[in-house]
Amino acid sequence: MSRLNVLLFPLLVLLFGCGTSSDVLDVDYGADYIIVVTQDRPSIAGNTLRVVVQYNGCSPNHEFEINAIENDNREYQVWLRKITPNEDCQQSFEESREYELPAETAQSRILFTAPNFEGVLREI
Repeated sequence: MSRLNVLLFPLLVLLFGCGTSSDVLDVDYGADYIIVVTQDRPSIAGNTLRVVVQYNGCSPNHEFEINAIENDNREYQVWLRKITPNEDCQQSFEESREYELPAETAQSRILFTAPNFEGVLREI
């Protein structure tokens, strides 16, 4: 019986551990886009979120808005919502963007989420 406990304990830790995925709130990302993940992006410098967005469309410079909400763990989940609707054209655009984080997030842990990305960008 004790051998079974030894085998089950690591499995239970993995299933119910403190990963960020259980802390992520269901949010509206708007129209289709992805975050391009590089060695230095996405990142936070000071109180500025730096990201590279990629999307398809007929023209560049689609509109995004930054959003933040405090989750149950007293950290802020931050995400971008793409305002410009999806377009029928298949041209791909990749753009570097910078967004000022809301003032209330200045001294908080930041969990950044996107349709294809989830990660802590600032620890406190």
